[in-house]
Amino acid sequence: MAKPTVTIAETDQLASEPGSDTGQFTITRTGSTGAALPLYFSVGGTATNGEDYETISSSVEIAPGSLSADIVVKPIGDSLVEGPETVVLTLQAPAGAGYTVGTPGNATVTIADQPPPV
Repeated sequence: MAKPTVTIAETDQLASEPGSDTGQFTITRTGSTGAALPLYFSVGGTATNGEDYETISSSVEIAPGSLSADIVVKPIGDSLVEGPETVVLTLQAPAGAGYTVGTPGNATVTIADQPPPV
Protein backbone atom coordinates (compact mmCIF):
# COMPACT_ATOMS: atom_id res chain seq x y z
CA MET A 1 0.00 0.00 0.00
CA ALA A 2 1.32 3.48 -0.91
CA LYS A 3 2.25 5.85 1.90
CA PRO A 4 0.09 8.93 2.26
CA THR A 5 1.56 12.26 1.19
CA VAL A 6 1.35 15.19 3.60
CA THR A 7 1.47 18.91 2.83
CA ILE A 8 1.27 22.06 4.93
CA ALA A 9 -0.35 25.44 4.33
CA GLU A 10 -0.87 28.61 6.31
CA THR A 11 -4.65 28.78 6.61
CA ASP A 12 -4.39 32.06 8.58
CA GLN A 13 -1.04 33.59 7.68
CA LEU A 14 -1.27 36.71 9.87
CA ALA A 15 -1.28 36.90 13.66
CA SER A 16 -0.62 39.82 16.00
CA GLU A 17 0.38 40.63 19.53
CA PRO A 18 -0.88 40.58 22.20
CA GLY A 19 -2.44 37.26 21.15
CA SER A 20 -6.12 37.70 20.42
CA ASP A 21 -5.39 37.45 16.66
CA THR A 22 -3.94 33.97 16.09
CA GLY A 23 -2.39 32.40 13.00
CA GLN A 24 -2.90 28.84 11.81
CA PHE A 25 -1.19 26.07 9.86
CA THR A 26 -3.08 23.10 8.42
CA ILE A 27 -1.36 19.80 7.62
CA THR A 28 -3.31 17.64 5.15
CA ARG A 29 -2.86 14.01 4.15
CA THR A 30 -3.84 11.98 1.12
CA GLY A 31 -5.06 8.39 1.18
CA SER A 32 -6.90 6.41 3.80
CA THR A 33 -8.17 8.09 6.94
CA GLY A 34 -8.74 4.78 8.75
CA ALA A 35 -5.88 5.23 11.22
CA ALA A 36 -4.19 8.05 13.11
CA LEU A 37 -1.12 9.49 11.39
CA PRO A 38 1.63 10.96 13.60
CA LEU A 39 3.56 13.74 11.82
CA TYR A 40 6.80 15.55 12.56
CA PHE A 41 8.01 19.02 11.68
CA SER A 42 10.63 21.58 12.64
CA VAL A 43 9.73 25.00 13.99
CA GLY A 44 11.83 27.98 12.89
CA GLY A 45 11.59 31.56 11.71
CA THR A 46 12.57 34.87 13.30
CA ALA A 47 10.09 34.57 16.21
CA THR A 48 11.19 32.50 19.23
CA ASN A 49 9.12 29.40 20.07
CA GLY A 50 7.74 29.71 23.61
CA GLU A 51 8.78 33.35 23.91
CA ASP A 52 7.11 35.25 21.05
CA TYR A 53 4.25 32.73 20.78
CA GLU A 54 2.94 29.85 22.88
CA THR A 55 5.12 26.75 22.52
CA ILE A 56 4.52 24.62 19.46
CA SER A 57 5.86 21.07 19.79
CA SER A 58 7.55 19.29 16.88
CA SER A 59 4.75 16.80 16.21
CA VAL A 60 1.01 16.53 15.69
CA GLU A 61 -1.34 13.66 14.94
CA ILE A 62 -4.02 13.57 12.28
CA ALA A 63 -6.88 11.75 13.97
CA PRO A 64 -8.54 8.65 12.49
CA GLY A 65 -11.29 9.68 10.08
CA SER A 66 -9.72 13.09 9.50
CA LEU A 67 -7.81 14.43 6.51
CA SER A 68 -6.04 17.24 8.36
CA ALA A 69 -4.77 18.69 11.63
CA ASP A 70 -4.45 22.35 12.60
CA ILE A 71 -1.62 24.02 14.51
CA VAL A 72 -2.50 27.40 16.00
CA VAL A 73 0.07 30.19 16.51
CA LYS A 74 -0.87 32.16 19.64
CA PRO A 75 1.33 35.26 19.98
CA ILE A 76 2.53 36.35 23.40
CA GLY A 77 2.41 40.13 23.91
CA ASP A 78 5.47 41.98 25.15
CA SER A 79 6.61 45.59 25.41
CA LEU A 80 9.48 45.19 22.93
CA VAL A 81 9.42 46.96 19.58
CA GLU A 82 10.43 44.10 17.27
CA GLY A 83 8.59 44.58 14.00
CA PRO A 84 7.01 41.63 12.19
CA GLU A 85 8.38 38.18 13.06
CA THR A 86 7.85 34.85 11.32
CA VAL A 87 6.99 31.30 12.38
CA VAL A 88 8.03 28.67 9.82
CA LEU A 89 6.92 25.03 10.04
CA THR A 90 8.77 22.53 7.84
CA LEU A 91 7.45 18.98 7.54
CA GLN A 92 9.92 16.18 8.31
CA ALA A 93 9.77 12.51 7.34
CA PRO A 94 12.17 10.64 9.64
CA ALA A 95 13.28 7.11 8.77
CA GLY A 96 10.33 4.76 9.12
CA ALA A 97 7.72 7.52 8.85
CA GLY A 98 4.42 6.27 7.53
CA TYR A 99 4.18 9.12 5.03
CA THR A 100 6.08 11.16 2.46
CA VAL A 101 6.33 14.95 2.36
CA GLY A 102 4.76 16.63 -0.64
CA THR A 103 4.74 20.21 -1.88
CA PRO A 104 4.41 22.56 -0.15
CA GLY A 105 6.50 21.10 2.64
CA ASN A 106 6.78 24.32 4.64
CA ALA A 107 4.61 27.33 5.47
CA THR A 108 4.99 30.70 7.21
CA VAL A 109 2.83 32.70 9.60
CA THR A 110 3.78 36.33 10.30
CA ILE A 111 3.25 37.85 13.76
CA ALA A 112 2.68 41.62 13.71
CA ASP A 113 4.12 43.60 16.62
CA GLN A 114 1.71 45.30 18.99
CA PRO A 115 1.53 49.06 18.63
CA PRO A 116 4.01 50.94 20.84
CA PRO A 117 2.55 52.70 23.89
CA VAL A 118 1.68 56.36 23.40
